[in-house]
Amino acid sequence: MNTLLTDPRSVTEELDVLVVGGGFAGVYQLEHLRSRGFAVKLYEAGSEAGGVWHWNQYPGARVDTPATAYQLSDERIWSEWNWSEVYPGQEEIQEYFRFVIDKLDLVKDMRCDSRVVAAQFDDNEDKWIIETRDEKTGETFLTRARFLLPMLGTGSKALYPNIPGLDDFKGDSFHTSHWPKGYD
Repeated sequence: MNTLLTDPRSVTEELDVLVVGGGFAGVYQLEHLRSRGFAVKLYEAGSEAGGVWHWNQYPGARVDTPATAYQLSDERIWSEWNWSEVYPGQEEIQEYFRFVIDKLDLVKDMRCDSRVVAAQFDDNEDKWIIETRDEKTGETFLTRARFLLPMLGTGSKALYPNIPGLDDFKGDSFHTSHWPKGYD
């Protein structure tokens, strides 16, 4: 049985910490750990950060909690960002993520379109070996990190309802997290 510990591919990146997931928690951890001197990267399966707000692009998607509860408690951010409304839509949340990433210069430590597909702890090295797939090319690569932080929120996995006849439905049908951009 081929395991990541005996995989013949070379490790492409050596890190102190690998953060998985580009939502609020992941972006916060990237900045927090980086500011403390850790060699840290954030891998995100989506084409940009935002977590559930990147994936849920259906018409009318918006927060159900005042936006100030979402924003990072970093003065460099909250002192310059003003929400346009109390319950902003998905587009404004994505604008906020772009603002945060730009303001904190996080993009250099992020790898988008990178889905973690496997991880195994190496007891001999006291490190994680993580296999990641590039979502655009399908290419896989290995990363080694002392710590692995899966910052995947509760909305990170699409759950499909068990509705009789769903598989036979002939019309357009989408999960909210796989909504085609621009489809109304």
